[in-house]
Amino acid sequence: MIHLIELTCTNDQYWGAALLEKWRKYGPLLQLLRDHGYKAQLHIMAVGSTGTVYEHNKKALRKMGMNNKKAEKTLRNLSKTTVGYANSLYWLYMKRIDEQRKSDNARRKDLREGQDHPT
Repeated sequence: MIHLIELTCTNDQYWGAALLEKWRKYGPLLQLLRDHGYKAQLHIMAVGSTGTVYEHNKKALRKMGMNNKKAEKTLRNLSKTTVGYANSLYWLYMKRIDEQRKSDNARRKDLREGQDHPT
């Protein structure tokens, strides 16, 4: 059995649309494998950008052979990892905003003093 596993991080509001898009994306590959005699399953694991995990993820893990306890632990870890990445992205974004603000302030200061600022 071939298990194709897609992990996608999506906006919490549009996770259903993300699932459909992944089915469209991997459907032809899944069919090609089956046409060549392979047993294949596609498991799409969707996690919300704020760490939300969805019930269908647990079902997918169960289909891959995990018991309930292991599936729930895996989903908790997946949620924690997603939240950690979201937090990192937030702070990187805030750092970028801060650097842009400093650059803009330096440019304004140079303009007030009649100096050209390198771009």
